[in-house]
Amino acid sequence: MKKISQVLGQKIDPGEIAVRWLGQAGYLVKSRDKIICIDPYLSDSARKLSKDLTRMTPPPILSEELKCDLFLTTHNHLDHLDPDTIQRLKDKDKIIFIGPRTCRKTFLELKIKEENIIQIDIGEEKEICGIKIKGTFCIPNEESVLDSEGFIINLEDDIRLYFTGDTAYTDFLQYIAPYRIDIMFVCINGKYGNMNIVQAIKLANFIKPNVVIPSHYGMFAINDADPCEFKRKAEGLNCQILNLGEMYKYRKGD
Repeated sequence: MKKISQVLGQKIDPGEIAVRWLGQAGYLVKSRDKIICIDPYLSDSARKLSKDLTRMTPPPILSEELKCDLFLTTHNHLDHLDPDTIQRLKDKDKIIFIGPRTCRKTFLELKIKEENIIQIDIGEEKEICGIKIKGTFCIPNEESVLDSEGFIINLEDDIRLYFTGDTAYTDFLQYIAPYRIDIMFVCINGKYGNMNIVQAIKLANFIKPNVVIPSHYGMFAINDADPCEFKRKAEGLNCQILNLGEMYKYRKGD
C-alpha cells in the first residue's frame, strides 16, 4: 500500500485522475490541479453511539495526514461528516468545505471559518477552484438529513464523477444518465434506506458510466455488503473494486 504522501504526490497526467478509497463512502480524488476529499470517516467516533458501530478495520490514513483543497460531505450523518476527523485536520484554514445546509451548520459549529464554507444544495451547481460541483437528488432515511445529496464533480479534462450519496433506489435517478459519467460511486449496503446490490446494478445500467465502483460497505458489521457479489452480478458493467487505502488511476478514453 502506498503511503499517503506518495499518493498525494503522485504525478497526474492530462486526462487522468487518481482515486483512493478511505473506507465506507469516503474517497480521496487527485486531479492534475486539485485534491478532493469526499465523506471521509477516519475515526471510531460512531462507537460512542453503539458498540455495533465499531469500525471493522483501522483507517488507512490518519486525519492529521489528510491534505486536500476541497472537503465535500453528502449529508450530516457521522460516517459521512465526522467531527473527530475534521477537528484533527491540519491547515483547515486552507480547505474549502462543501455540503448542504445541515452540513454547513455543523461546519460552523466546528469553528470552520464561514468564508471557507460553500453550501451546495440539491440541483445547484457551483464552480469552485475551476471544478464544477452539482448537488444531486437523494432519498434520505430520516428527517434530520432531509437535505442529503449526491454529487456530480466535473474535473479537468471533462472527467465526470458521480457519487450517489446515501439514497434508496428510485427510477427518477435515471436523470443522471445524460451527464455522461466517467466513474459512478454507488452505495450497495441495502440497509438503513440505501440501495441494495440489485438496485445499485439496475441504476448503474441506466446511467452507463465508464466505470462503476461499489461503495458504502466494509465499515460496520451490521451495515455491510459484498462488493464481489456486486461485481459478479454486474454483467456488462466495468466494475472496479478498490482495496482500502490503495490507489486506482483512471485515464479518460481507456
